[in-house]
Amino acid sequence: MRIRAKSVARRCARHAGIVALGALSLGAGCLSGRDESLLDVDLPATASGTLQVPLTASAPSGAAYHLRNARFAISNPFVEPPVDTIVSGDSDVLELQLPPSAFSFDYTITLQDGWVLKATDADGSERAIAATLEGSSLQSFTIKPTRVTPLTYQFLAGGMPLLTGNGNLAVRVAVDDSLIDDFEDGDGQLIAIAGRNGSWFTFNDGTGIQTPAPDSPVLAEVVDASANYVLHTTGRDFAPAGPLPDGSFAFGAGVAVSPRLDPKSTLALAYDASGYTGIRFDATVSFPADTPIRLSFLVATSATTPVAEGGTCTVGCSDDFGFFGALPISPFSLSRALSWDQLTQQGFGTPVAFDPKTITYIKFILAFPDVGQPPSADRFDLQLDNVSFTTAGSSE
Repeated sequence: MRIRAKSVARRCARHAGIVALGALSLGAGCLSGRDESLLDVDLPATASGTLQVPLTASAPSGAAYHLRNARFAISNPFVEPPVDTIVSGDSDVLELQLPPSAFSFDYTITLQDGWVLKATDADGSERAIAATLEGSSLQSFTIKPTRVTPLTYQFLAGGMPLLTGNGNLAVRVAVDDSLIDDFEDGDGQLIAIAGRNGSWFTFNDGTGIQTPAPDSPVLAEVVDASANYVLHTTGRDFAPAGPLPDGSFAFGAGVAVSPRLDPKSTLALAYDASGYTGIRFDATVSFPADTPIRLSFLVATSATTPVAEGGTCTVGCSDDFGFFGALPISPFSLSRALSWDQLTQQGFGTPVAFDPKTITYIKFILAFPDVGQPPSADRFDLQLDNVSFTTAGSSE
């Protein structure tokens, strides 16, 4: 939707050749330091180009974002009349006609400080979110008649491109909401973007001691000289994997998160991650050199999650999708990206098809294969970082 320019900008808009400024206004003077009489020159329609700056983005998660308080400084001293102006506003689309370039890349555009990225909630309300601009705020570009010159401002919210429509300059605002958690906020909650509201928790089979213990807060920690926050959990004295005398099964210990929780029941709700292509993470595991350890990375869906935990499964549950493997050395560090089609079930439960629209949990589990060792030999230290969804075109 486009809104006509406010009356306070009409005089400047007429002189500068603005087609629409989407409820935006220009500062007094419009072309700072220039004689406004120079702007009265009428340019042929074919000699001008159009700057178009849509200020909204829709990420693969389906979440909507709006760049507010956006002020762009646009300059070109080589065209006649010279351009030296600032445009600003909060509408959906900004459009500005510009004379064609005299030289290649003779225009510059700068997103000035003071912008705010806001997420649009389901009820239509907006809330400011933590975001950073990737790369330089200043870019050079060329204007040619009847051609679109695409530019991208990439924001990290927590990389999804937003195509910006037609015009002789199209600035593309892109918002990256694929990050699930980098733990740099120091807490155990997911970054509150793209409908995600879960908190990390620990769990185990009850045979050993885990820190943080289940049902206690899980907080990110700084554990080494990197000064980076990571999710950190340790454990000891766990029984080797296998059947237990009470009929249960020793599986070790782990950490997990539900991307989306029911705020009342705290049960997992199905999270639609179909706009993403997979998932990636960084992990480091330390353990005794003479004790084997097995890492499982799992993605649970509604079909593999028991009804009591928010899913739809009633028989053969918890056979989640993922990868599983023994770690060869300690400490073992890995940075892994997996596409949805690389995730497979373990094979002990009811076979179902993987549906990225119904993700309920993301889990990391450490188990100790039985090689005759006592429980006192079974210890682990897990550090987890940079958990994110992957997107089409992202490096995996």
